Amino acid sequence: MPPSQAAPARPWPASTTATRNLQRCPPGAVDWALGVGNPVRYARLQPGQTVLDVGSGGGIDTILAARRVGPEGRAVGLDVLEEMCERGRGHAAQAGVEDWTEFRQGEMEDIPLPDGSVDVAISNGVLNLSARKSRALAEIYRVLGAGGRICMADLTVEGELPPGGGQ
Repeated sequence: MPPSQAAPARPWPASTTATRNLQRCPPGAVDWALGVGNPVRYARLQPGQTVLDVGSGGGIDTILAARRVGPEGRAVGLDVLEEMCERGRGHAAQAGVEDWTEFRQGEMEDIPLPDGSVDVAISNGVLNLSARKSRALAEIYRVLGAGGRICMADLTVEGELPPGGGQ
């Protein structure tokens, strides 16, 4: 069953800033959130910056980033699936950030942006999906401008994978 048809919104404790931010997001963006952390929280985004969300999915991190950079900035979501880009565009419109938010279809190993065009790149549980992590990181570095930075949350495995787990 698609997340948008799943159980109602999660019952987060109402006292945290992260909870308030999520409660202000479109329910569909929250339902499609498959990340492993909150890179936007630690990215030190400032108004006017350009931020790239690598592996944007349904757009929750892109929307949260767009709110931080404001209309004088720009938030770009990148996803390999056009369906997810369309979903992200819809969620951005629902969140009221569509005027300074865009979603592009593309691969993290071949980012469709010019060199040096991004101030901050964020990624949430996506780099581990690439079979060419070094290439993906090189592409992120390529699109970062001078003084740019990466803020990501991802999974790591310590020890050996179970049989068949590395395939």
